[in-house]
Amino acid sequence: MAEFEQVGLLQVPSDFLRYPDSPSRGPGAAIAGRECLRALLTYAETKVILITSETSSEDLQNELRYLSTLSDEFDKLPYQIAPFSQMPQILSNNQILALHNLNGPFFYTTAYARSQWNKGVLLPITCMEYGFSYQDFLYDAIVHLLLADTYPCDALICTTEVAKKATINILERLRDYLRCSYNCTLPEPFQLAVIPHGVDADLFKPRDKADMRILLELPKDKILILFVGRIDPASKSDVIPLLMAFRRIVDAHGDKVRLLLVGPISETYKVVLDSALKELNLTPFVIFRTNIPKVSVSLYYSAADIFVSLSDTLQENFG
Repeated sequence: MAEFEQVGLLQVPSDFLRYPDSPSRGPGAAIAGRECLRALLTYAETKVILITSETSSEDLQNELRYLSTLSDEFDKLPYQIAPFSQMPQILSNNQILALHNLNGPFFYTTAYARSQWNKGVLLPITCMEYGFSYQDFLYDAIVHLLLADTYPCDALICTTEVAKKATINILERLRDYLRCSYNCTLPEPFQLAVIPHGVDADLFKPRDKADMRILLELPKDKILILFVGRIDPASKSDVIPLLMAFRRIVDAHGDKVRLLLVGPISETYKVVLDSALKELNLTPFVIFRTNIPKVSVSLYYSAADIFVSLSDTLQENFG
């Protein structure tokens, strides 16, 4: 690539700017955004411009300092942090390879910036679909996608083929609705690409199980069944069905097993789960870890024997 070619990232969201010892409680989109940023700054072959709000520049710099500790290759790539107010100059004076929105499936902000300030060679814009199960989000986000001024070089990135198929169905339904109700025919300019989320094999790798249990203060001689994630029946995972299934496991194997629930949980739902545990006589067999630092997440996988996924919503396209 030529030295003057650059990749611009629009809207680096402040909600994924966290420190390594802060609790791991952010949404999956924040984690994915952070890892996308780290991978880009580690492996890209060209300068990256990070465009963020005026108030988030210092937090972003701190986050980049932390990310640099995770990879020896991280600092090899030059980058620039710029506030939104500098977008006109950046898009006018630099040859940008692409403009990516880390915030989510939002073309309209990047499309507007391109139409106003990018002249000459058409600048491709991309964004990623993290999830789409909330009904109010569905209508608002998808309508904005349909109305944005996009081209065939632009791409909405889906993380799985299933997510892509669901997105196609949603887009077609809304197109039909707008055509039948308002006689409004919309083009299909942007493409849908499938790029699965990656896993950092340097971080999520097998470690000695006994050592991890000592480090995390977990039972050394029990079979550990692990769930990691947001414990929230409204948006992610309802634990009650798992507890009912785990009751049968305890009936069959007694004191040999423990259920380890790792992730943020609201005080309200914790009260509900405590009540369910008492009703099922499972309190001694269930371990909660609800306020762990994000650097510890990978260690719990190595400490466990069995992992169970609870998500039963279309929003979960990280699977």
